[in-house]
Amino acid sequence: MHAFALATARSAGFTVRGSLNVVFAGAIAGAIGGLLLAAVERFLTPRLWLRGVLFGAVCYVVAIPGFRPPQPLVFALFAPAFLAYGVVFAVTWERFVRGRRPTSA
Repeated sequence: MHAFALATARSAGFTVRGSLNVVFAGAIAGAIGGLLLAAVERFLTPRLWLRGVLFGAVCYVVAIPGFRPPQPLVFALFAPAFLAYGVVFAVTWERFVRGRRPTSA
């Protein structure tokens, strides 16, 4: 977050309130992500890594209206995090919800 603040010319600082806000927003976003995956899973490809990338892209598109400030740099900074979230979430979903060991296929 420090790098994000520096890249967008905002003041960088740490507060307990700001940290709790990030944790709370992350918990809500994760719960919504789980519901979203449950809803769109049947439409995604069976290839695990590709399903994760596609799911991350869907989450990214859903979250775009909330990005502040809406600048290309902000979109570029958050894109890798969303794609990584999609892959990790898809692997976790496969392992714990569907009860299968993830494969490389």
